[in-house]
Amino acid sequence: MKYRKKPIVIEAFQMTAERRWDNSEWPTWLNEAWQAEPGENAVWIDPDAPVSPGRQSADQLVCGTLEGVHRITFGDWLIKGIKGEIYPCKPGIFEATYDLVVMDSHHIDSEGRFQSDRHPELEPDKIKLSFKDYHARKALVELASAYKQIDPDLAKDIETRLRTVPISQ
Repeated sequence: MKYRKKPIVIEAFQMTAERRWDNSEWPTWLNEAWQAEPGENAVWIDPDAPVSPGRQSADQLVCGTLEGVHRITFGDWLIKGIKGEIYPCKPGIFEATYDLVVMDSHHIDSEGRFQSDRHPELEPDKIKLSFKDYHARKALVELASAYKQIDPDLAKDIETRLRTVPISQ
Protein backbone atom coordinates (compact mmCIF):
# COMPACT_ATOMS: atom_id res chain seq x y z
CA MET A 1 0.00 0.00 0.00
CA LYS A 2 1.06 3.58 -0.58
CA TYR A 3 0.27 6.55 1.63
CA ARG A 4 0.37 10.32 1.16
CA LYS A 5 1.39 12.62 3.99
CA LYS A 6 -1.55 14.76 5.11
CA PRO A 7 -1.22 18.46 4.36
CA ILE A 8 -0.58 20.13 7.70
CA VAL A 9 0.95 23.42 8.74
CA ILE A 10 3.81 23.38 11.23
CA GLU A 11 6.02 26.05 12.74
CA ALA A 12 9.75 25.78 12.08
CA PHE A 13 12.97 27.64 12.81
CA GLN A 14 16.36 26.98 11.23
CA MET A 15 19.17 26.87 13.79
CA THR A 16 22.45 28.46 12.74
CA ALA A 17 25.64 29.21 14.65
CA GLU A 18 24.65 32.87 14.86
CA ARG A 19 21.13 32.04 16.07
CA ARG A 20 22.55 29.61 18.64
CA TRP A 21 24.26 32.49 20.44
CA ASP A 22 21.73 35.24 19.64
CA ASN A 23 18.22 34.07 20.43
CA SER A 24 16.54 37.39 19.53
CA GLU A 25 14.99 35.75 16.43
CA TRP A 26 13.84 32.63 18.25
CA PRO A 27 10.06 32.08 18.15
CA THR A 28 8.21 32.06 21.47
CA TRP A 29 7.76 28.26 21.42
CA LEU A 30 11.53 27.75 21.07
CA ASN A 31 12.29 30.19 23.90
CA GLU A 32 9.80 28.26 26.04
CA ALA A 33 11.53 24.98 25.13
CA TRP A 34 14.89 26.56 26.07
CA GLN A 35 13.51 27.63 29.48
CA ALA A 36 12.02 24.19 30.19
CA GLU A 37 13.75 21.50 32.20
CA PRO A 38 15.64 18.99 30.00
CA GLY A 39 13.21 16.39 28.72
CA GLU A 40 10.52 15.94 26.09
CA ASN A 41 9.81 19.13 24.09
CA ALA A 42 12.76 20.97 25.63
CA VAL A 43 16.01 22.28 24.12
CA TRP A 44 19.21 22.50 26.13
CA ILE A 45 23.00 22.55 25.86
CA ASP A 46 24.49 19.14 25.13
CA PRO A 47 26.13 18.16 28.43
CA ASP A 48 28.58 15.88 26.58
CA ALA A 49 29.81 18.54 24.12
CA PRO A 50 33.03 20.45 24.80
CA VAL A 51 32.91 24.13 25.77
CA SER A 52 33.24 26.33 22.68
CA PRO A 53 36.43 28.41 22.42
CA GLY A 54 35.83 31.89 23.81
CA ARG A 55 32.43 30.88 25.26
CA GLN A 56 31.18 29.64 28.60
CA SER A 57 29.27 26.68 27.18
CA ALA A 58 29.12 24.32 24.23
CA ASP A 59 27.82 25.18 20.74
CA GLN A 60 25.96 21.90 20.55
CA LEU A 61 22.29 21.82 21.52
CA VAL A 62 19.99 18.85 22.00
CA CYS A 63 16.25 18.44 21.80
CA GLY A 64 14.05 16.11 23.82
CA THR A 65 11.60 14.37 21.48
CA LEU A 66 8.99 11.64 21.77
CA GLU A 67 11.69 9.19 20.61
CA GLY A 68 14.46 10.42 22.94
CA VAL A 69 17.19 13.05 22.89
CA HIS A 70 18.45 14.24 19.49
CA ARG A 71 21.43 16.46 18.68
CA ILE A 72 20.76 19.66 16.78
CA THR A 73 23.35 20.49 14.15
CA PHE A 74 23.67 23.95 12.63
CA GLY A 75 21.40 24.11 9.60
CA ASP A 76 18.83 21.76 11.15
CA TRP A 77 15.25 22.96 11.32
CA LEU A 78 13.49 22.78 14.68
CA ILE A 79 9.86 21.94 14.14
CA LYS A 80 6.87 22.45 16.40
CA GLY A 81 4.38 19.83 15.27
CA ILE A 82 0.61 19.88 15.29
CA LYS A 83 0.45 18.51 18.85
CA GLY A 84 3.08 20.93 20.17
CA GLU A 85 5.89 18.38 19.94
CA ILE A 86 9.36 19.70 19.08
CA TYR A 87 11.88 17.83 16.97
CA PRO A 88 14.86 18.55 14.70
CA CYS A 89 14.81 17.91 10.95
CA LYS A 90 17.77 17.83 8.54
CA PRO A 91 17.69 20.59 5.88
CA GLY A 92 17.37 18.23 2.90
CA ILE A 93 14.42 16.39 4.41
CA PHE A 94 12.82 19.68 5.44
CA GLU A 95 13.12 21.14 1.93
CA ALA A 96 11.71 17.97 0.35
CA THR A 97 8.78 17.83 2.79
CA TYR A 98 7.71 21.41 3.53
CA ASP A 99 6.83 24.57 1.62
CA LEU A 100 6.63 28.03 3.14
CA VAL A 101 3.13 29.17 4.11
CA VAL A 102 2.74 32.93 3.85
CA MET A 103 -0.41 34.10 5.57
CA ASP A 104 -0.46 37.64 4.12
CA SER A 105 0.20 36.53 0.56
CA HIS A 106 -0.97 38.30 -2.55
CA HIS A 107 1.31 36.52 -5.02
CA ILE A 108 1.98 33.00 -6.26
CA ASP A 109 5.50 31.99 -7.27
CA SER A 110 6.43 29.97 -10.34
CA GLU A 111 6.07 26.72 -8.39
CA GLY A 112 2.53 27.53 -7.29
CA ARG A 113 3.69 28.63 -3.83
CA PHE A 114 2.49 31.88 -2.32
CA GLN A 115 4.92 34.72 -1.67
CA SER A 116 4.59 37.81 0.49
CA ASP A 117 3.93 41.32 -0.77
CA ARG A 118 7.57 41.96 0.09
CA HIS A 119 8.43 40.40 -3.28
CA PRO A 120 7.10 42.89 -5.83
CA GLU A 121 9.22 41.30 -8.55
CA LEU A 122 6.54 38.60 -8.87
CA GLU A 123 4.28 39.91 -11.61
CA PRO A 124 0.94 38.07 -12.00
CA ASP A 125 1.22 37.83 -15.79
CA LYS A 126 4.56 36.03 -15.47
CA ILE A 127 3.37 33.49 -12.92
CA LYS A 128 3.18 29.87 -14.00
CA LEU A 129 1.35 27.42 -11.77
CA SER A 130 2.19 23.75 -11.51
CA PHE A 131 0.58 21.13 -9.31
CA LYS A 132 2.13 17.90 -8.10
CA ASP A 133 -1.04 16.62 -6.52
CA TYR A 134 -4.70 17.18 -5.95
CA HIS A 135 -4.20 18.75 -2.50
CA ALA A 136 -2.06 21.63 -3.85
CA ARG A 137 -4.73 22.46 -6.41
CA LYS A 138 -7.51 22.18 -3.80
CA ALA A 139 -5.65 24.57 -1.48
CA LEU A 140 -5.41 27.14 -4.27
CA VAL A 141 -9.13 26.79 -5.05
CA GLU A 142 -9.92 27.42 -1.38
CA LEU A 143 -7.55 30.39 -1.27
CA ALA A 144 -9.12 31.92 -4.39
CA SER A 145 -12.50 31.59 -2.74
CA ALA A 146 -11.25 33.29 0.43
CA TYR A 147 -9.72 36.15 -1.57
CA LYS A 148 -12.94 36.97 -3.46
CA GLN A 149 -13.92 39.55 -0.83
CA ILE A 150 -10.40 40.80 -0.05
CA ASP A 151 -8.89 41.03 -3.54
CA PRO A 152 -11.35 40.06 -6.29
CA ASP A 153 -8.78 40.59 -9.06
CA LEU A 154 -6.32 38.19 -7.45
CA ALA A 155 -9.08 35.63 -6.88
CA LYS A 156 -10.12 35.86 -10.53
CA ASP A 157 -6.49 35.50 -11.66
CA ILE A 158 -6.02 32.38 -9.52
CA GLU A 159 -9.27 30.84 -10.77
CA THR A 160 -8.35 31.55 -14.41
CA ARG A 161 -4.93 29.96 -14.00
CA LEU A 162 -6.41 26.95 -12.19
CA ARG A 163 -8.66 26.24 -15.19
CA THR A 164 -5.67 26.22 -17.57
CA VAL A 165 -3.18 24.18 -15.53
CA PRO A 166 -3.49 20.38 -15.54
CA ILE A 167 -2.67 18.34 -12.48
CA SER A 168 0.55 16.41 -13.10
CA GLN A 169 0.58 12.84 -11.87
